[in-house]
Amino acid sequence: MYSEIHEFLKSCERCQRNNDVFHKPHSTLHPIPVPGVVWQQIGIDVVTMPTSKMGNKYIITCVDYFSKWPEAAASKDKSAVSVANFIFETICRFGCAKVVITDQGREFVNSINEELMSLTGTNHRITSAYHPQSNGLVERFNQTLQNSLRKCSLKSSDDWDSLLPSVLFAIRTSVQKSTKYTPFQLMFNRQPVLPIELELKGQLSNADETNFSIDIDDVVSRMTELRQRIFQSASQNIDDAQVKYKEYYNKKRDNPEKIAINSKVLVKNSVRDSKKGMKMAEKWQGPYTIHEDLGNGCTEADTSRTAAKTQSPKSSNITVIFNAQ
Repeated sequence: MYSEIHEFLKSCERCQRNNDVFHKPHSTLHPIPVPGVVWQQIGIDVVTMPTSKMGNKYIITCVDYFSKWPEAAASKDKSAVSVANFIFETICRFGCAKVVITDQGREFVNSINEELMSLTGTNHRITSAYHPQSNGLVERFNQTLQNSLRKCSLKSSDDWDSLLPSVLFAIRTSVQKSTKYTPFQLMFNRQPVLPIELELKGQLSNADETNFSIDIDDVVSRMTELRQRIFQSASQNIDDAQVKYKEYYNKKRDNPEKIAINSKVLVKNSVRDSKKGMKMAEKWQGPYTIHEDLGNGCTEADTSRTAAKTQSPKSSNITVIFNAQ
């Protein structure tokens, strides 16, 4: 009788829609390929912050996938216009990126940014609502940025925007674990001159300017050769780091669960945690019917109620429903 009661409770559809599900993740890690040059592929996001003295409530962030060079700007809103202006300013400094990765937020997916991407020849890649980790580089930078601002804002939390430039400089001049170079060096092919270096070596203005007679072509040639060697080294370091982390991540996922075609599943309600007034909404939506395995941990499912299709990673965002009718 115990097993019958257990199976009956297990098949309660309302319970399944609202319970937390603890199961083995369905898919292994598939790292995003990283280009071998700077500012070819960038990720952009928006971080919500406490209102500052100057009225700023958000930080628009951007990270270059190769050099890990970060850009960030305080903003009073996260409108499409503000995001487009931020992207335009980065274009004026570094040129057009070939690929821009964002989530599905309306501040990114709109006619203004579509026109800007079209004019600059940029491929706008939008991450799945069910798998925001696809833009994980920016997500990790956001955490680093917020933690750094929190540490610097000792007295209050309303001065974070005034601290933003100095925190960015610290991140840009720190050696990155994956590349083993600083973002500054990869972007500008040199290390920055820090205040401590001026103090130790004396003012640069004291140098004899008459000794600066140089061959520009020779300097450009040597700098170009050095840059190529550094880029090759950084690319190899990134590849090695991705392989190492993939092996570590997949250790416990040697035998990922497979969801059979035509299985009835529930999909995590991603809107529930991102919108106000949704705390009473069900944690899981569906049931959906799996009809195709797209590979790389993604499946395609549809529901007879809307005849709509949705893509979802085979991770904790999807679970098989028991005894679905």
